[in-house]
Amino acid sequence: KLSVSFPVQCKAVVCPTQFKTQRFCDMLRQICTEMDTAESGVFRSSRYVSIVLLDHEDSRGPNEGCYCHVPGTTGSPKGATLSHHNIVNNSYFVGLRLGYNWRTIRVCVPVPLYHCFGSVIGGMCMALHGITLVFPSAGYDSRANLEAIQNERCNFLYGTPTMYIDMLGQPDLHKYDLSSVETGYTGGSPCPPEVMKKLKTHMNVKNMITSYGTTENSPITFLGFPRDNEELMTQTVGCILNHTEAKVVDVSSGEVVPLGDPGELLIRAFSVMLEYWDEPDKTNEAITKDRWYRTGDIASLDRFGYCRIVGRIKDMIIRGGENIYPAEIEQFLHTHPNVQEAQV
Repeated sequence: KLSVSFPVQCKAVVCPTQFKTQRFCDMLRQICTEMDTAESGVFRSSRYVSIVLLDHEDSRGPNEGCYCHVPGTTGSPKGATLSHHNIVNNSYFVGLRLGYNWRTIRVCVPVPLYHCFGSVIGGMCMALHGITLVFPSAGYDSRANLEAIQNERCNFLYGTPTMYIDMLGQPDLHKYDLSSVETGYTGGSPCPPEVMKKLKTHMNVKNMITSYGTTENSPITFLGFPRDNEELMTQTVGCILNHTEAKVVDVSSGEVVPLGDPGELLIRAFSVMLEYWDEPDKTNEAITKDRWYRTGDIASLDRFGYCRIVGRIKDMIIRGGENIYPAEIEQFLHTHPNVQEAQV
């Protein structure tokens, strides 16, 4: 079991007991069991110094370091323990890949800051590369995003595919001046090629950059180059990030498959999380003894280091002896002009 220490020097963390379906208080109890026995207004712990102020008088406790909860396919969320080395290095190399170190960047950031997309690729990149972040609204609002691009002259736009689809669906989209936009950056889930093409024609997004990652990988492992052509951007999730290893193995045997063949994607890098917090069994399931992280995604690699995501292992449908992946069906449905969004 890894011993983790984070010199953050936080004195307090303020958060609600619950937001929508995310039960923050229960997550904090996983980190520090002393919450259950602490007296009102008094907290003592040999492991933590930070105090958490919540919106319920009986809910209180500590939090320290960097600890992101990721949703599990079954059961309660797992806590992915990320070190400062994990997230600082990841955001540094992401910024270099995107060209943040040599040009003026103004990013419209509609993605939430409690997610790795917003906190690392947004906030940490801002700290390391000096880019400007523009937050359109307190909660997601497509119209506010368009207004922010127009009024703040943003030349970069962050978003998940669902967010982009929502912006494209605004009936008065053509009324906004989006001429400042140069690049769109997407992640979180595969972006249908048809959506990327519409962003270019309807929102003046001159080039789209795709990426792939997981919270457990701090988060990015594959990222496109701004100079990549449209085919690479629509067919892959980008090229492997600096100082990162990737391999694709047969799901049954664990043997490495030939280039171009699909299999489970494994990642080994500085970005791989330390552990799932206080869950050694789940950690050992996810990370091999030689530190390869099992993503659970079916993917293929080419000889240049570009990756194509086929789907999730657990989502795969076997029908008539054939493997069927929902992502492929979704991409096909998106080619129909009357289909705005598809979910299989």
